[in-house]
Amino acid sequence: MATRVVTAAELAQHSTRADCWTAIHGVVYDVTSFLDEHPGGAKVMLKYAGADSTKAFDMVRVASQQRVVGGSAWVRATVSLRALAVCG
Repeated sequence: MATRVVTAAELAQHSTRADCWTAIHGVVYDVTSFLDEHPGGAKVMLKYAGADSTKAFDMVRVASQQRVVGGSAWVRATVSLRALAVCG
């Protein structure tokens, strides 16, 4: 399967509660169905809707890994996220 490339302009078009994409480390994810499951709430996710959320993701991930031993809601949920494409 060929790698699909999503431009920043295309990513920006998916910035609503009904259609929410974000890029993390160059990979684009459709997080629409995850909004209400996110431990920080939908509002946090929507702040980065249609944009690269790598910096925020890494800051939170490092902090939560220091606090949590074993599986967390975040770890279980991110496994179910579907990568759509590579951000280019």
